[in-house]
Amino acid sequence: MTDIKIPKVQMIARNKLIIDKSNPNVMSDEDYDALKEVIKKFGFIVPIITNKDFLIADGFHRFKAARDLNIDPVPIISLDVDEIDRRLLRQILNKLHGTHKEDLDQEEFKFLDDSGAITELMNYLPNERNVIKNIIDNLKDNNEKVTSNDKNKVRQLYKQVVKCPKCGATFEKID
Repeated sequence: MTDIKIPKVQMIARNKLIIDKSNPNVMSDEDYDALKEVIKKFGFIVPIITNKDFLIADGFHRFKAARDLNIDPVPIISLDVDEIDRRLLRQILNKLHGTHKEDLDQEEFKFLDDSGAITELMNYLPNERNVIKNIIDNLKDNNEKVTSNDKNKVRQLYKQVVKCPKCGATFEKID
């Protein structure tokens, strides 16, 4: 078994962090405002990731939110990585995430709707608002979980398109 590093979170002055102006990750104003609201509600729960010189690898938008919310110092994880690994890490952390199972999302949305929290969820996820609303409306129309006959309606809401990095062709992702 290999030893897996578990880096420690440290608190540093926000002005020590260095912004990478070549960061390709962008966030809409609406998503950015939602990020700030999430931080206000739950706290600064995800540290900013930097190299040893405090050049940000992941967390630019959290850094910006900390600045706008006057949070100082900020939590970071500083890694002793070269520039290639810093950029690899940035790409990986910005893109590597799971996908949601439709039936479990439906159950979760129903629970949140029944609890009166679905509007709050939609406010925190402005780009997903229509998807969530359509699923909730469909559940209310059917007064039950979406049946297998209705899977195509829901699948359209979750439709993902994948672009080939070599030729640029697009394909519908099939689960």
